[in-house]
Amino acid sequence: HQLLQEYFAAKRLDREMTDGVPASDFWKPEAWWEPNQWNETAILLAGLYSDDPTLVIRWLKDANPELTARCINESGSATPADEVLLELREAWLQRLTDSTEISPSRAGVGRALSKVSLSDGTLLDDRPGVGLNDGGLPDIVWSDVIPAGDYTIGGDSDAWYALDEQIVTLDYSYQLAKYPVTYKQFQAFIDAQDGIGHDDWWQDMADQQKEPFEQNSKHDNHPRENVSWYQAVAFCKWLTAKYRDAGLILDDAEICLPRQEEWEIAARYPDGRKYPYGNKPDATKMNISETGIDQTSAVGMFPDGR
Repeated sequence: HQLLQEYFAAKRLDREMTDGVPASDFWKPEAWWEPNQWNETAILLAGLYSDDPTLVIRWLKDANPELTARCINESGSATPADEVLLELREAWLQRLTDSTEISPSRAGVGRALSKVSLSDGTLLDDRPGVGLNDGGLPDIVWSDVIPAGDYTIGGDSDAWYALDEQIVTLDYSYQLAKYPVTYKQFQAFIDAQDGIGHDDWWQDMADQQKEPFEQNSKHDNHPRENVSWYQAVAFCKWLTAKYRDAGLILDDAEICLPRQEEWEIAARYPDGRKYPYGNKPDATKMNISETGIDQTSAVGMFPDGR
């Protein structure tokens, strides 16, 4: 029976581990994030250490972070102590934003960080702007202020919707969120008693679709990717009210979706560049098809492309 075979394979893997064979012999550094025949065996191995799987966790943590997270969540073993989980946080957060590590690998590290929490429920990925603040509200980190002034938009013939180059004048300053709204942050809106189903946020809306849509990438530190425009507007209204009540914004400030020109100005600020990092597309600086991730990725994992 396959399960019996995998059990004995796990016993053999245990012997390899205790004999000092590195986990990277089974999960090669150049492709550790890809499906591997040893993955289910490793989860069974962690299950052999039901009282404390720390030995297995430390053996795996550098070779395969995502599998390490699965061992913690799926093996049935006791959750490792917080001091062990903090070791994972320190190692993985450093790798997540290290642009010398290839993008699919960093994306796997980001997924691992989204799947493990400390004993108090704090997500391992505790970077500002990713999760919730102490009050349980989305922890938004804002960009530098974009000042009032004249700005050039359009003029890129290669753009998907090419606009003629034009000058627009803003008579106000504004800021954008540093990251897209994450799964964790939008979920707070869904879970709140006065959240997505509350009528106050849907006034004058043509579409009253209050039921959340199914998500493709359910990772707390990834962008919430399947949301209607109306739901996004309702979220902004809710967040504005909550931030005002908490004193996090001034009473006359508003959190809203950026208009087209506000988004383009912020992305090209301050020198009119075509991309936030320069004038030529670079698959190492953003998540596009050529990057090789093939799904959403943890926010902030492309610091060179901000």
